[in-house]
Amino acid sequence: MDFRLLGPLEVWHDDHRLALGGRQQRALLALLLLTPNRPVSFDRLIDEIWGRDPPENARHSLEVYASKLRKLLRAPGTRELLVHADGGYRLDLQPGELDFERFERLLASGRAKLESGRPRQAARVLRQALALWRGRPLSDLAGERFVSAATGQLDELYLACLEGRIEADLALGRYEELIPELRGLVEEHPARESLWGQLMLVLYRSGRQAEALEAYAQARGELVERYGLEPGPALRELQARILTQDPALAPPPALPPPTSNLPAGLGELIGRERELAELRSQLERDDVRLLTLTGAPGAGKTRLALALAEELLADVLDAVYFVGLAPVRDSAHVPSVIAQALEVEEERGEPIDETLKRKLRDQELLLVLDNLEHLLAAAAFVSELLAAGQGVKVLVTSRTALQLQGERVWTVPSLALPPLDEPASADSVSRYGAVALFATRARAANPTFSLTDANAAAVVGVCARLDGLPLAIELAAARANLLSAGMLLERLGQRLPLLSEGAPRSPDRQRTLRATIDWSYELLDGPRKGLFRRLGVFAGGWTLPPPRRSATWAATSRARSPSPSARSYSMGSYSTPASARASFASPCWRR
Repeated sequence: MDFRLLGPLEVWHDDHRLALGGRQQRALLALLLLTPNRPVSFDRLIDEIWGRDPPENARHSLEVYASKLRKLLRAPGTRELLVHADGGYRLDLQPGELDFERFERLLASGRAKLESGRPRQAARVLRQALALWRGRPLSDLAGERFVSAATGQLDELYLACLEGRIEADLALGRYEELIPELRGLVEEHPARESLWGQLMLVLYRSGRQAEALEAYAQARGELVERYGLEPGPALRELQARILTQDPALAPPPALPPPTSNLPAGLGELIGRERELAELRSQLERDDVRLLTLTGAPGAGKTRLALALAEELLADVLDAVYFVGLAPVRDSAHVPSVIAQALEVEEERGEPIDETLKRKLRDQELLLVLDNLEHLLAAAAFVSELLAAGQGVKVLVTSRTALQLQGERVWTVPSLALPPLDEPASADSVSRYGAVALFATRARAANPTFSLTDANAAAVVGVCARLDGLPLAIELAAARANLLSAGMLLERLGQRLPLLSEGAPRSPDRQRTLRATIDWSYELLDGPRKGLFRRLGVFAGGWTLPPPRRSATWAATSRARSPSPSARSYSMGSYSTPASARASFASPCWRR
C-alpha cells in the first residue's frame, strides 16, 4: 500500500488508486494517517470529524466508515491494517508506506549529507524529498480543523527542506539557477528571513553586491510595513558582512570533479528518454542499491546503463566506475577485475576481495558491472560489497537476474515501433525510437540518406521485422550505404546473413547478430541447449502445456535439469506465467 497525504489524500495499491469514499470517511483515514501506528480514541475522532455538535449516531457512523475502510485496505492474503485499539482505531503501517514518513527520512538523510560536506548527494536526496509533495497537504479536506493544524507543521518542514536544498545548491555554485527561484520564494514568503538571507548571499557570490544590499532593503521594508518588525540579528549581520566584503562570504572552493572511467565518445542515446528517466528515478532512491538491467541480447542494456551512469555522474555522484566483465571467464576473478577498475591495489597479507571491501567502506559511488550473466557465482561477492559500503550502489547488466536480496530487476524493452496498421509518413513515424535509431545510423553510413514519405513504410517494416532490437537495427542500418530501405526489407527473409557485419569497434559478441545469439546460447548447459533447440519448432509461440506434452519437455525432464525453462527464457525469450503465451523475444532466435 502507498498512502499519500502530501497533497490530496490518496491510497494506491498495485498501481491503482483506491476510491476512498465520502468526505467524512476520508477524514477518518486522514486522522489515522497523521498518527500512524498509534491508537486514536473514538471521542477524538468524533470531535475532529463532526465538531462540537455531533449527530446522535456519530459512533455508529464512525464504525460504518471504519468497516468500509478496513475492507478497502485489505488486499487478499495481506495483514489487517485498520484495527480496534484502546477505545479507538489504529492504522498499522510498514516503513515506507506513508509518503510523509518517506519525506522525513529523506529530509534527515539530506541534512546529514549537507552537514558532512557532501552537497552533491544532499541536493539529490532533498530533491527527492520535495518531489513527494503534490500540493498542499490534504487539500481535498481543506477547512477541517485537524487539517489546518497539521498543515502548518508540514509546511514548515517543507520550507526547511527547500532551504536545505538551496544551501546545497549554493555550495555547488548553482547561482544562476537560484536567483530567479529565490526571488519568487521571498515574494511568496516575505516574512521568512532565511530565504532573504539566501537571496542576498547568492547575489553577492554572483558578483552583484549592490543587488544583494537592495535585497536587504527590500526585506526590511516588507518586515516593517507588514509586521512592524526590524530584521533579525542574522540578516543584519549578513548585510554588514556584505558591506565590508567579508572574505568568509566568498564562494567555497569548487568541488573536485567526479571520478569516472566511463568510456568516452558514446554518442547520443536514441529512443530511450522514458526508460532513462524511469531508471534514474529508481537508482536515485535511497532504498535502491542494486539495480539489474535484464533483457534480450541486442536490447541495448549496456548502452542504457552507460547513459544512466553518465547522467548520474554529471548531477549527483562523486564517482562512477565501469567494469566490463564479458572477457572474464572465471567468477573467482571478478574481485580482481573490479579492484583494477577502481585502482585498488592488493595489500600484503590481505586477499584482494577484503581490501576492496575495506576501501569501499566510506565511499559513495556507483559501480556498473556489465555482462554478469556468465559469472553468476560472483553475485555473492556483489552482495558483500553492498554490505561493506553503505554508500555503494551497483548497476548490473545481465541476461538473467542475480537473485539477491534487495535486487531491483528492470527488463529493457525493445525500441518503440509505429503502429503497423496505419499509413506511414516521415513525420508520423520519426518520433518512434526504432525508426529514429535506424534513420540516425543510416545517415552515418550514407550521408545522403533521409527519412521521407516514400521510404517511411519500408523503414518501419525493417524495424518491425527486427522487433525493435537496437543491435539488429544498427546492423541493418549499416548497410544503407549499399541498399535502400526497400531492398533491406526484401532481404530480411534471410535475416542473419544480412546482419553478418557490424561496426569493427564493437565487442566481438556484438559485431553480428549471430555472434550475439551464440554468446547467449553458449551460456546454457546441455539440457537447456536441447530445450532451446526443440522450442524452435513452435513457430507461433507456445503455452506451457504443449512443450510439456512434447518430446522437448520429456527429454529435458529426463536430464533432471532444474527449472529448464527459466534459464532458456532469460537468455532471449520472454518469461511468462504458465497460463500465458510465450515466444522467443525475436524470431531471430529461431534461425
